[in-house]
Amino acid sequence: MTAFDRAIWIPAVAAALLTFAANATADDSVAAPPSSAVGSTATWNAEVDSTVSGITLDQNQLAVVGEVNTYFNDITDLKGSFLQTDAENGQSKGLFYIQKPGRFRFDYASPSTLVVLSDGEYLSFEEEGNPPDRYPLDSTPFGVLFKDKVDLATSAKIVELYSGDDLVTITLEDRSDDSKGRIKLFFARIDGKLELAEWVVTGPEGGDTRVELAELVRGEKADAKLFKLRKISGQAKGSKK
Repeated sequence: MTAFDRAIWIPAVAAALLTFAANATADDSVAAPPSSAVGSTATWNAEVDSTVSGITLDQNQLAVVGEVNTYFNDITDLKGSFLQTDAENGQSKGLFYIQKPGRFRFDYASPSTLVVLSDGEYLSFEEEGNPPDRYPLDSTPFGVLFKDKVDLATSAKIVELYSGDDLVTITLEDRSDDSKGRIKLFFARIDGKLELAEWVVTGPEGGDTRVELAELVRGEKADAKLFKLRKISGQAKGSKK
């Protein structure tokens, strides 16, 4: 199964991670990515001149990007439920937990046993009966969106931006020239403030995966054990757990 094929089984932002991080070098102490993975060397966390952004932003648009930055910068703990609709209109649901900086967990409802999580250093795809697939978090969009200080204008390529009275959307790509995947974030504007409502990922071969969020709760700290990676059998002493 290729990384793109597997993307339909995971939350859409996580699908983007496989698109953008598939060729990132895995740590020697964790399982290597699938040999059939597709993508390009990840550049999400690179400090790059803002002139390489996909569109030129005027002052009003920069202000909207600033609102999005503020939304992510204000998050400390966030949890809720998600409903995913894949490119074949298959649906699945589950719960998610986010704890900045860099820790998150997506739990799929039964009968799935998939868990997608990060301990702040590694993104891990963990499923009963299979060894985990792990990637450096800093090579993924999550490394940008859930870092301590978010600045999308300098850490991602902004290719589309819309701002209305009730809705803001922003579409991001990896800064690598040969990366074709993208993620589109949808924010509801409620009482003048933004709230992340859903996202859509378009893979490098086309096809959209949509995730809708609900039952959002801010500021409720999750148990640290939720973000602990499963120990890989045969790991050397002192290696990444």
